[in-house]
Amino acid sequence: MKHKIIYILIFAICISSCLCETSSWDTNRYDNFAGLSDSWLAKGDDFYRQGNYLDAIASYEKFIQKNSDIRFGACSPAWIAWIHLGDALYRLGRYEESLLSYSKYTEGNATSCDNSSELLNDKGRVLIALGSYNEALAAYEKCIDR
Repeated sequence: MKHKIIYILIFAICISSCLCETSSWDTNRYDNFAGLSDSWLAKGDDFYRQGNYLDAIASYEKFIQKNSDIRFGACSPAWIAWIHLGDALYRLGRYEESLLSYSKYTEGNATSCDNSSELLNDKGRVLIALGSYNEALAAYEKCIDR
């Protein structure tokens, strides 16, 4: 069991370092979406960068509530909002809620989401925190297979 945990942690570090170039936290992430620079999504990102995760969560939730009609798609504002909400929840140790947030996108877009390396990496990280090592390993393996 101890070796399996070490293997998963090394695997997670390797995957995380490979994903840095395609993160939804890129500075120009909203360039293709008119009006988002002043949105609750951007405000949430500012709070997150300051370590103010509670205000970040509130901002992401407001964005999601006000923009529930935004079409999902890879790196769409809705996708970004759910992922960043999950990240903020994770930082506060609210792992179950974080996993639910990461899973929101998959409800209507399973094939697109399953191909997202960032999302699979984030899910793996949460699953490790929850002690679900086999599920975490499956998420990381799926990420590599992508």
